[in-house]
Order: sequence, then C-alpha cells, then structure tokens
Amino acid sequence: MSKLRIINLFLSGKISFMIFNAGIIGCSGSRFKEIYLPFFIDKHKTKKINFLKIYNRTQSAAVKLSKTLESKVANNIDEILNDKDINLIFLVVPYKIRREILSKKIDSKKIVISEVPLVKNIFDYFFFLKKIRSNKVNLYVFEDRYYFYKRVFKRNINETIDEIILNNIEWLHHAYGAVAALDLEKKLIKIDFKKGKVSDEFQLIYNKIKFKYIFNNNKKDNIRENGNIIFKKVDGNKEIIHLTKSEYQSLKKDSIYFFFNDNESSFLNFSDDNYLRNHLKNEAIFCTIVKIFKSFKSNLFAKILVIIFIKLGILV
Repeated sequence: MSKLRIINLFLSGKISFMIFNAGIIGCSGSRFKEIYLPFFIDKHKTKKINFLKIYNRTQSAAVKLSKTLESKVANNIDEILNDKDINLIFLVVPYKIRREILSKKIDSKKIVISEVPLVKNIFDYFFFLKKIRSNKVNLYVFEDRYYFYKRVFKRNINETIDEIILNNIEWLHHAYGAVAALDLEKKLIKIDFKKGKVSDEFQLIYNKIKFKYIFNNNKKDNIRENGNIIFKKVDGNKEIIHLTKSEYQSLKKDSIYFFFNDNESSFLNFSDDNYLRNHLKNEAIFCTIVKIFKSFKSNLFAKILVIIFIKLGILV
C-alpha cells in the first residue's frame, strides 16, 4: 500500500496511527482463556489496541469480557464485520464457523486474525485460498507454535539445528510450526513411517532438516503434558534444546504478543501475512502425508499414493 493511501485512510478515520480498533469474535473457549485473554487484559501489551466490540454465541461470556475491556457487546457477527470503525478482528471460533465467516465478503481495509487450523489438507488449501483471495480478505494466520519457536531458535542463534523431534505433544495442525519457524528453504527428499502398537512415527527429511513427529495413534490416550520437544544437531547427535513443560507453557502463553509485535508494521501497511504466504502450503502438505499413512493399512500403498501426488505436483 502506498504512503498516500495510508495517510488518506488515517485522515478518513479508517485507521488510527499506531492504534488498532479491534473486534473480538469468540471468547469462551479454553484456548481463548489460555492464550488470548492474558494478552488482552494486559494494559501494557495492548496499549495500541482499542477494543470496540465483542461477540460470542454465549452472550454472558461476551458481557463479562466487555466489562473487563470496557467495550460493547455485538448482537451478531455481521455487526463486527461491517463496523467501519473496526480495522482489526480477532477470530477465535470453531473451525466450521471460522470458515463460514472467512467465506463472506469482508471489507478489504480490515485485518482478520484467524485461529488454526485454517486448512486441513492440501486440497482444502487450494480450494480455500482461492476463495480467500477472491474475497480480498487481509487474513493473518495465528499459528502460535510458529511464533514461540522463533523465540526458541533466536535464543540459540549460534547453534545449527538440523533435527526436530516432537514426541506426543503437538496436534497435527500445530506440528509443522517448529519446522516453519526455522524459515529455511525446504525441499522434501524422503518420507518414512512406522506404525506401532502405541505410537505412530513419521519422519520427513528435507534438504536442510530432519523432522520427526511421534504421536499416540489413539487420540483419546494422548497426554500432551507427558510429551517433549527436542532440537538436535545431527553431527555428533548433540541435543541443543530440550523444552521443559514450564518453558513450553510460558512461550505458548506469550505467543500472541510475539505475533502482534512481528506483524504490527504489516498491519499498518496492509501487507500479506508471512505464514499464509510462505508456510501454510507446506503445513497442508505435511498434514496430507500424515493422514494418507494413517488412513491406509498398507504402508506400501500409502507410499505409492504419496509418490504419485509428488509426481503430479500436488505434494511439492
């Protein structure tokens, strides 16, 4: 966006210099309370955000939050989407509702911050991204793992990380965030899958990194608090970082603050979202590969299917 357009938007009241007029859609879920709420009620961290309206299906949750944030309660979602004074929307609702909202025509002068997952496989990615672009939504993907892993790697900038092991700690749509945070140019070279009685193990080898995802094959039995994350330097099998539960929870809680700091200038310039542009497709590819192997009893058939998709240019 040109500087002249930004000035015009500022003069017309569409954006306030360094102040974002925000609307919140969805505020009663556990993820909202765990990650968003501590950030929203911290006056120091949100000094550049003015919360105007809140909507939630359970109105009592919106009323309670509105008193804390000194904002109004919206009667419906469209009241926030169509409010010309709102230029920043936090979308914290279940997957199906989120998709319905993002399929609507939204004012291109608004920034919409969406929860994950945004897409669940590569076919979903192509279909939905086309719809998003046709609607010209200024969409930002809040993948909290991506933002807090960037902080982990920044602390260890002198070390070369070339192996990541996620052991029974991340749901599928979050798992790729650690790989994305390295911001490397990654080309998929080899895929290995081992099905066990308790856990499934996926190993994706890229040109610059080995990524191992281990997860209990019965979702109901997963206790993520017992999982761990290990970052290694393969040369000498040196373990660089082993995140403890307390470190992991602390970074996760602060991830929305990291996200906002990283994207603030992009919001003002209506620039594209980095994660949407550079990482979402690879996340969709990773999810697709894992689901293919989980769906078929024959490991050989799954490998052949993945190879066919790669040859067709679907998984690249």
